Amino acid sequence: MGATVVGAGTSRIDIDGTDRLEAVTHSVVPDRLEVATFLAALGVTGGELTLRRTRPDHIELLIDRMGAMGMRISPEGDSIWAMSRTRPRATALATLPYPGLATDFLPLLVAVLCFAEGTSFRDRERLRRALRIRR
Repeated sequence: MGATVVGAGTSRIDIDGTDRLEAVTHSVVPDRLEVATFLAALGVTGGELTLRRTRPDHIELLIDRMGAMGMRISPEGDSIWAMSRTRPRATALATLPYPGLATDFLPLLVAVLCFAEGTSFRDRERLRRALRIRR
């Protein structure tokens, strides 16, 4: 590409440029928030959708929480098929560092839970205990 970069993940990054740029191939990681937005819209409106060119492995806890709300979700390779036919169920939410539930997902999920029957809560420790009990 044109430079040597050393030190990723450390407190110091050294970049040595070159006189000539070279072509590279790069794939952009799919946007997790965009996927979460479509899944939340489905949770509110109902229906069925397939999202292509996603990374289900990057949003495993989101898929788990949407499933807990009653949505049927099936990751298939780089696609996600989802269906919502009923009113969402109340559930617990907790934001956690990656690969956990991103803080940016919370407003979307709360919007879905506004349509749920029952009481939902957002509490890190309660969710951790609840997940331990189910396993």
